[in-house]
Amino acid sequence: TANAALPAGGGTMTGHLLLGDNDIIKLGDAGDLLLYHDGSNSRIKDNGTGNLYVSADADVLITNAAGNETKLKATSDGSVKIYWCKCYWCYRWCY
Repeated sequence: TANAALPAGGGTMTGHLLLGDNDIIKLGDAGDLLLYHDGSNSRIKDNGTGNLYVSADADVLITNAAGNETKLKATSDGSVKIYWCKCYWCYRWCY
């Protein structure tokens, strides 16, 4: 039913999780990682100790909202390309 809650030990939810502006998804015992929309901007905020990692077996891309324009591309074992006006600047440092 619409008012049913997930069990405390976890469960499966179908459908969408709809939250309003400034409603925050908090992860970690102390709310270390936050995911929310503040009414104007979407935010991922790391409040905890340590680093924020984005991990992927393939390339990591940051795109526009439509997903049809790459802004940054990090290639596994390769370069980092920063795109501007559909052109890219390629950086690669080896130490």
